[in-house]
Amino acid sequence: MSYLSIKEVAQISILSKRWNQLWISFPIFDFDQTDFLIEGKRLAVHDRLKEFMEFVDVSLLRCCKFKFCMHKFMLFISILDVEESNPYIDKWIGLAIEKGIKEFDLKFLKGGDTPYTLPQTIFSARLVTTLSLVSCKLENISDTIRFNSLRNLSLDRFLINEEMVQKLSRECPLLEEMFFFSEMLVFEVFMCF
Repeated sequence: MSYLSIKEVAQISILSKRWNQLWISFPIFDFDQTDFLIEGKRLAVHDRLKEFMEFVDVSLLRCCKFKFCMHKFMLFISILDVEESNPYIDKWIGLAIEKGIKEFDLKFLKGGDTPYTLPQTIFSARLVTTLSLVSCKLENISDTIRFNSLRNLSLDRFLINEEMVQKLSRECPLLEEMFFFSEMLVFEVFMCF
């Protein structure tokens, strides 16, 4: 099941009660909005985004209801209206952290000038080993960073200042690799201890 997309797993779960139980316990959540661009279905982009967000919301709430662990959370979403989308995305990040997420992969394709701002709760993800963020920003870095298990950090088209980079490198004791990319600058930092 780990080779299937979350949409394929959900479709297979309709086959039987046994599959439905497996789907609920599936520890890898890979949500890609492009899966909702179905040919023949003539919905406005905003309506497709809303349908996608409802699917993600229901899937994550179902996982939480049955108290399963979450190994990997991947989200690729275009944000047309930051104000409308932020509460949902903030909630999903919080739920993933509560479920002991190990790998976080968040990719945003923004529709306007305002990038998605990560919530401060992201810094309480103690069990995260891999964090990959694309096209978002941090307003302020939390006083307390609890990335106790973080080994790999990738920030792509991410708004971050030098102070935040220094704090992350100091407060993540197991960090082995940091990767930063922007249109102006690309650099990779390997940390060997």
